[in-house]
Amino acid sequence: MLINSINKTNYNIHSVNKNNHSSNPAVNSFPQIKELSDYPKSYINFRGLEASSEEKKQKIINEDIAFYLKYKDFDVKKEKQKYENNANNRIEELKEQRSYNFFLWNRKVKESEIIEIKEEERKKFAKEKMNYEKLMNNWNYYHGLVSTEDIKVYDKTKELLSQKASSMDNKVAGYKPEKEQLRELLVNPIQRETAMGTKEKVPSSILLYGPMGCGKTLLAKTVAEETGANIALFEENCHPRQFMTTLSRHLYYSRERFKHIAGENDELKKSQKFRELQPEEKAQKLVKLSSPRTVLVIDEADKYFDPDIEGNSPETAENNKTFLKGVLDHCSEKPTEEYGIDSSGLTIIFTTNRPSKIDSELTLRKGKCIPVPVVPPNEKNIADILKMYLTEKNNEMETIINEKTHPNSVKLEPIDTEQFPYNQYSKGINDNAQEVGVISCSGVKNAVIDSFENYYNNPDEYIDITLGDNLNKAVNRIPMPKLNEYQKEMDMMGTQMKTLDDKEELSLLQELKELDMIEDESQLKRLQYLANQQESHNIEV
Repeated sequence: MLINSINKTNYNIHSVNKNNHSSNPAVNSFPQIKELSDYPKSYINFRGLEASSEEKKQKIINEDIAFYLKYKDFDVKKEKQKYENNANNRIEELKEQRSYNFFLWNRKVKESEIIEIKEEERKKFAKEKMNYEKLMNNWNYYHGLVSTEDIKVYDKTKELLSQKASSMDNKVAGYKPEKEQLRELLVNPIQRETAMGTKEKVPSSILLYGPMGCGKTLLAKTVAEETGANIALFEENCHPRQFMTTLSRHLYYSRERFKHIAGENDELKKSQKFRELQPEEKAQKLVKLSSPRTVLVIDEADKYFDPDIEGNSPETAENNKTFLKGVLDHCSEKPTEEYGIDSSGLTIIFTTNRPSKIDSELTLRKGKCIPVPVVPPNEKNIADILKMYLTEKNNEMETIINEKTHPNSVKLEPIDTEQFPYNQYSKGINDNAQEVGVISCSGVKNAVIDSFENYYNNPDEYIDITLGDNLNKAVNRIPMPKLNEYQKEMDMMGTQMKTLDDKEELSLLQELKELDMIEDESQLKRLQYLANQQESHNIEV
């Protein structure tokens, strides 16, 4: 946004006070430079651009502005606390999942898992802190790239984005960790890229996998909607032999749309009318822009890659896998300044009940396809789902009572959804899971619908009684044999991902050691540990 909206005039690097943006004279745009001598000496020394092309210089300036905007308000203490809180929340969530008496979670959380989670969050914070220190060490350079007014627009845009209503929270009850993960992976990067021009990395695909009835399809569609991108649904009746042709068509349309919408957005930002707006008015326009990207939802994706599915064959399944890998490689490239000539701006969200039928090389490709498990609802999720659908059906009933459109509306009374004991109803639902299976999200929803329908027809039978009966019936439940199958698949995927991570880390540490670039004793210990693992488990690097 800011990168493309600034007028092209000359600029200089000024000495500034970090806490006083106004001390820097307004710098209205990026330079239109033809000679290297036009660059400030500090810029040339800092970036080492003597032999760079003009296009590369401009690209690096754009990236530096995005870097400055991202870290200018970084608070070390707050960020450190945030990552510590993230680690603690992840650990508590894992403990809650493992303590829930069904599926694969009935195992204690190991100390090694706790240490691993804390280390992951520590590394994330260390990287962010390092970037912030880089900004502080070169503050005059970075701050001199952006005008005071553009900083105001950026900050206001950031504030408005944070205030936008979440369609996932309104349409998908519970599953807070999964929704947060999808926001971080897809929603936030696309929203920031559209409104603020941050040019962030967006994954080329996400795989939502887990048992039937856990809301994977609804989650996929709502996360696509929240991004503000174009939503495309893969044809449900597509034959496996038509997969490559159909996906090619989606790829073509997404690329054409990317060029068209990105061009329109760019023209708006460059227009005289937009430049004359006040910072707050600019921000309001920017948050309403449509993303040029497309999010394609492919439901039950395994049928295109499973040779045992009727109508498929080993040759067709293999061709589909190979073609899809090529598409994901293509989509993982960042859209260029020419609006995606070399890439499509396409992200695919797959859903499946059988992740093992989708090639493991595909499902475990970090950065290309990010796997996100969606498990049956725990007690907290069940309570949230109950509240959502009870409130929804209760509002419908109040309309019937007010409009007197039902023969028994005189006897009907709405329930107090705020005082309803949701937690009491969610406890013990799966106590007899071994015999009747585990209740699914759709099972909870249907129990609420059936209870209200019964109340419409028999107002003397209270909802709170029939709801308890419906929740405990063996309807819309996932049988234990199916859950055991999913447990094996998830355990297998977890093992494979851990092995791949160890391979990559061992290879990197070995390279650093050969270059004499390892000074941290903990890294040397980690290298020795992974090397020992390689010998004992035959990890190939």
